[in-house]
Amino acid sequence: HHIVEVDESLVSKYCVVKSYPGLILSVDEDEGLEIKTMHRVGRNRFFWPMMDDVFWYPRENLVTIHPGQLLRGT
Repeated sequence: HHIVEVDESLVSKYCVVKSYPGLILSVDEDEGLEIKTMHRVGRNRFFWPMMDDVFWYPRENLVTIHPGQLLRGT
């Protein structure tokens, strides 16, 4: 899905930031997006780490919004 505008409506949506799946926790006009990301295992497998991996990303790093819930990794 093409991202038209980055605002509060994106909070709690799943996304891809850089090359990692994640969950948008908050949005700030100056800081960008606070996103909890998954970790990669192997070529195309991801999992939620036991300790949350949360960072602020500039809006330019947001690749896409995922329309549904991400599958749970094992």
